[in-house]
Amino acid sequence: MENPLDLMIQQVAISKSTEYSGYNIRFEISGQQYHMLVGKNTDYIAINIKHLFHSKATCALCGKRVFPAPLGQQICSYLQEEKERLLPYFLTSYSEQFVS
Repeated sequence: MENPLDLMIQQVAISKSTEYSGYNIRFEISGQQYHMLVGKNTDYIAINIKHLFHSKATCALCGKRVFPAPLGQQICSYLQEEKERLLPYFLTSYSEQFVS
């Protein structure tokens, strides 16, 4: 599946969450890291997408000034608005990493 936002998404890492029923998707866009939380009961649900920066920086997508994680785990307003379009991309492009 083609990236719906036409962004260069790299360094995708998907893992089953130990804290809730679902998955953690970590990825990078333009050298900045993000963390998508996905719930999974009967269907997959995009919960939110947070910044996961290692140093204080301005998000290239939403323009928010973000402090390093864990303090800076703020929601990215740009990606949050697009989460329903991003989830099918990850589910299709990385389907082997989503295990039941």
